[in-house]
Amino acid sequence: MGQAGLVAGSGFLYLSVYILRFAFVGVCGFTAIWFSIQLILAGSILWGILALLIGTPLVIGISSYFFPVLLGITIVSAIIWGCTRLVGGEISFSNIWSSIWLSLGWLSSFSR
Repeated sequence: MGQAGLVAGSGFLYLSVYILRFAFVGVCGFTAIWFSIQLILAGSILWGILALLIGTPLVIGISSYFFPVLLGITIVSAIIWGCTRLVGGEISFSNIWSSIWLSLGWLSSFSR
């Protein structure tokens, strides 16, 4: 049960991360394509074609390399959000800056 659970669990974890990476790169690629279409529709045909032919492969390549970093940041952010919710706090886009300054002030109090 122990080794089989380890093998099955690690396979499931690998498959989940692989699917997340595929979805992340796909969304980034489709966003670049959408941006180039919007440029073409706005009248910037040359910039739209350049964004489509040069920007889309560049975005796909860069997003593929940045996925592990962004996945780590996402996991840390989810842990911070969960801990904050456990103690009754609220983290949202409207009060994120006050939360950041509060956290920095709290961390700087330990350095004294």
